[in-house]
Amino acid sequence: MTPRLVRRLTLALAVVYAALGTLEVVLKVAEGSAVATIGFFGGTLLSGAGLILCGLFAHVSDTIRRVLAILGAAVGLLASAWTLVVPILAITVMGGNVVRPAVPRTEADQP
Repeated sequence: MTPRLVRRLTLALAVVYAALGTLEVVLKVAEGSAVATIGFFGGTLLSGAGLILCGLFAHVSDTIRRVLAILGAAVGLLASAWTLVVPILAITVMGGNVVRPAVPRTEADQP
């Protein structure tokens, strides 16, 4: 996979996690679910999205960016394991971030 494709898939996964996390929280609050249920589903999906976004846009080394993206994909995978498409996308993103060749950073990307 090209680095550009991996980056786009990673961003798509973060958006899916954020959307699912927001919907889970809103729907669980509306139906009066337990706080633990809201915390688990909303917390794992939204924190997974946050970690992925930090991995995409933080001004840190490439290794740390990859670790953050992989960790975010794994955290959100816990709550989205019941779906069919999202775990496949998450596993693809984790694999792509592991084997992705390092992209030289431009001066605009430097902190």
